[in-house]
Amino acid sequence: MLKKLVLLTLLLAFSQGIHAQGTIPDGNYRLALIGSPSAETTQALLKVETKDGTQTASVLAVPPRSTVKLTSYKANGQEIVLTLSNGMTFTSHSAGSEKSILGSMATDTIAYRAKLAPTDQTEFAQPSDAIVRVKSPEAYGKAVSLNNRPMTLRIQAQNEKDAEKRKKIQDQLPAAQKEADEKVADLYREVIEKHSDQLAALDSASALLGMAQKAKVSRAEAEKLIGIIEKHAKPYGLPYTNYVLSRTGTTLLREKGLEALALKVIQSAYQSMPASWSASRQHPVVTAYLQALVANKNTSEAKVIEAKLAKMDADMDKEYLATVPPFKPVAFAGRKNTSANQVAVLELFTGAQCPPCVAADVAFDALEKAYDHKDLVLIQYHMHIPGPDPMTNPDTVARFNYYRKLFPNDMRGTPSTLFNGKPGAGSGGGMDRAQAKFEQYKEIIDPILEKSSQVKVNGTASRDGDKIDIHLDVYGVEVADQLKLKTIIVEETVKYVGSNRLRFHHQVVRAMPGGIEGVSIKDKNFKHQVSADISKLRSELNNYLDEFGKTRPFPSTNRPLDMKNLKVIALVQNQETGEIVQACQIDVTGKVAAK
Repeated sequence: MLKKLVLLTLLLAFSQGIHAQGTIPDGNYRLALIGSPSAETTQALLKVETKDGTQTASVLAVPPRSTVKLTSYKANGQEIVLTLSNGMTFTSHSAGSEKSILGSMATDTIAYRAKLAPTDQTEFAQPSDAIVRVKSPEAYGKAVSLNNRPMTLRIQAQNEKDAEKRKKIQDQLPAAQKEADEKVADLYREVIEKHSDQLAALDSASALLGMAQKAKVSRAEAEKLIGIIEKHAKPYGLPYTNYVLSRTGTTLLREKGLEALALKVIQSAYQSMPASWSASRQHPVVTAYLQALVANKNTSEAKVIEAKLAKMDADMDKEYLATVPPFKPVAFAGRKNTSANQVAVLELFTGAQCPPCVAADVAFDALEKAYDHKDLVLIQYHMHIPGPDPMTNPDTVARFNYYRKLFPNDMRGTPSTLFNGKPGAGSGGGMDRAQAKFEQYKEIIDPILEKSSQVKVNGTASRDGDKIDIHLDVYGVEVADQLKLKTIIVEETVKYVGSNRLRFHHQVVRAMPGGIEGVSIKDKNFKHQVSADISKLRSELNNYLDEFGKTRPFPSTNRPLDMKNLKVIALVQNQETGEIVQACQIDVTGKVAAK
């Protein structure tokens, strides 16, 4: 009888959102992100148990290829906090229903809907076991499918090698776009009208606000949609509610006539931030608030927020530089073979919105501290994967496609790494994986540095204002059509904070003067001259980003295009195999044009 009474008390406490004795009931739980109304992605299976009056949590299993660990657990009264090794923290202040505990899964810059739900599952037999399908309104599924169709066709066309098949795919694009333009908005409105009590209403409202001009969303309808977003976001807690309101306001800033409403929404997010939140967590909201103030011509308040933001920014830069990488890179001891002259080249394809790229990016930064550029040339290409990245440009995309044709099984996304033109050490991870990635890269780089090459390449690069003149010399090449000299302009340090929270990016590719295919090396002792106009390049990049942003909006208006601390990299590469036979990095001398 006593056991039944205790069990009844626990179940009652759970269903009412009260954690018995400051805890949740012992048992197995599924910690999942709710990425969409139709699918939940399990991050880990957890076991919660009480021993000697203390409740603890441990990981039972994680999905295949995941290395996430539970680093801390706290359950006290209404609050549950689970911290993961990938930098994400699950927070809940309400136990929700007897079936699940709703909360936010957040980093300092992004927050997701999440849940902690009792489960009988104890392992993952295959990757698909991590996905839990949830029934959502039929109209929502149709809207998402129609909305995604044009993008899917573009990707298929881009990947299709057969010209005739590619044209057939491209011919389908106009009709697919037309159908999406005509039907999607009405389908989202149907979801809101008929299923306002479901989570799909939140995503439908967000989608409508994102196409406000095209969908002819009025001020009154926009206010209604915001109310729906607030209502459905609230059960997931303050981190998610604050994030989604800030994001909604930023979306509205892009819509003409809705700037005042955007300010109202972002101001609500700004004022609801707890003082206890770190500067890095407050920063995205404060940035959005400043943008809204400027858009609404509130000059006086904008100056106050601008000063606050500048101080926050400086403090975060200082902390970041002191803690990243989170280990001390061991300096390269030097070549054992004193006659070796092969320069190692690491090319990293990454993205500022790519959380799995963190380990690769930080390891890349650590390599810059450990090696001299005379031994190791580092090149970082940014891509719009998984989201828009303002450091991406047509040449980085073309370079990725060049390698993807050569190595289709290795070049599937970001991060991707190549060593002297050959794929290796793929995959990434969070900050906790950075040191392991650094060691993995070193195991490939160090043997390359013990090799010799008959090819030598050097040169000079001088800058006068916005014009850069580059002179390159290549020696010792056995003239062959497949060997090309390729020129790359990189920016040594670029500051831009994307959703993966990395604040500084190094050796960022800005352009490949002379084209991505390079020039044929016509003589054994070959000289080549090429120039670049930085002012023209900056204008071309702005135009490219403007055009790209029409279909995939950027998360912020920030475009880091100063291009002051530039370097030139020369590669001698076999165009057919991808092998880089020699390389060098050249400092750019001269004066930068004054603003």
